[in-house]
Amino acid sequence: MDKIAELVRRELATHLYRYFSSDFVAVSDVKVAKDLSVAKVWLRAVRNPEAVVRRAQELSGEITKQLAGSVKLKRVPKLFFYLDKSADHLDRIEELLEEIKRPE
Repeated sequence: MDKIAELVRRELATHLYRYFSSDFVAVSDVKVAKDLSVAKVWLRAVRNPEAVVRRAQELSGEITKQLAGSVKLKRVPKLFFYLDKSADHLDRIEELLEEIKRPE
């Protein structure tokens, strides 16, 4: 599944660039179900990340059709887009570590 997820991630990055080039969108992770029925796609965006994810979900049918035309899979998964908040979590962990390091 990792190879398929990576293939889907690369292709989605190309297709999403067409819609969101000015928002600097990156596909940070993709998880594909074993039966290829569903793919969960995590996105990062510099500008308006919540709006980008919402719009990507609205366009998911069209993006799926484009994906079907660019990859050779038995079945093209239904796409679900999520906001990747891992960078926010890392920032918060770094803040907490800095607080611990500060002398009282």
